[in-house]
Amino acid sequence: MPNRMITETSVYIERKFECAIDELFQWLVNPELVAKWFGPKQFSVTNVTNDLKIGGAFEIELTKYPDKVLVISGNYLEIEMPRKLVFTFHYGGFNNPPPDSVVTMLLEKISAESTQLFLEQKFAVAPTDLEQRDQAWRYMFSKLAQLLS
Repeated sequence: MPNRMITETSVYIERKFECAIDELFQWLVNPELVAKWFGPKQFSVTNVTNDLKIGGAFEIELTKYPDKVLVISGNYLEIEMPRKLVFTFHYGGFNNPPPDSVVTMLLEKISAESTQLFLEQKFAVAPTDLEQRDQAWRYMFSKLAQLLS
């Protein structure tokens, strides 16, 4: 899989992180850690809840002051700690929200201090802003990589 690829209905991203696989998994699921890297530019995370179990829900509230609030939410479909997360992904609060999707994150240990992450965000219906979805993930993963360095 290339570092990034976009098809008609999916975004694929591959990114290497300089940390152990267990640590990266925690950055993907721990609400306090997710709040540090998740979200688009100019938005701050104001609340994260996460019930990490099959069928459990997560919600990430993002705010752009003074009054713009976005909510990303979903439910876990598969969890294999620390190697795999599959969850639904719903956009709330957007003027023209992308359709719902399913996100798969696979983590692969490269070494004791290096982990490869593979992401696929698959939409049932092709969104009109697929390139923006790709850019959003790349931006957030760049923030995460900086926090881990």
